[in-house]
Amino acid sequence: DRGGAVARIKALEVITTADVCVGVLDATVGVLRDDLRLLDQVITAFKPLCLAVNKWDLLPRSANPKQTAAALSRRAPFLRFSPLVCTSAKTGFQVLKLIELAAGLAAQACKRLTSAEVRTLFEVLRNDGRAPPGLRHAHLIRLSQVGSAPPSFHLMARTRSQFSTLDANYVEKVLREQGGFEGTPVRVKFLVKRR
Repeated sequence: DRGGAVARIKALEVITTADVCVGVLDATVGVLRDDLRLLDQVITAFKPLCLAVNKWDLLPRSANPKQTAAALSRRAPFLRFSPLVCTSAKTGFQVLKLIELAAGLAAQACKRLTSAEVRTLFEVLRNDGRAPPGLRHAHLIRLSQVGSAPPSFHLMARTRSQFSTLDANYVEKVLREQGGFEGTPVRVKFLVKRR
């Protein structure tokens, strides 16, 4: 419908200009298809994202935040790195925590690592035996941070084959978790020299 289309366009405009996004989900309804579409746009725009499962006060006392986060990860694996806070706008439950988390994510996205920190991350990528085969069989030459907001990196490597999505996801995960970019999409470009 026309009203829905206008709302989606406005949401996209807000996403592109935001420093950080908070995805508010209704705890009593669960994750809707429109929620997933909107959250995917946030990730595609490389914006830091935290999730607020609101109306937590309306759930039974036995409701478990960890189970809620696990269920969301199963339904939407692309949101696995986004921190989740169970909130109640009505009672104020954990609203301050959500605001502090969002502010922290905005700061993380703008962070520039030191040369020593980038070298440490490079050594992790080079020496991790659990890395996907494409990375393990490549000769990694150099890692450099080339931008922030979003954190952006170039990984130079010499290899005979193409790097896969699995390789890219692994590099992004290492950079996010060990570089202190939790909750922030990380952009990685492979600079490949053929063997």
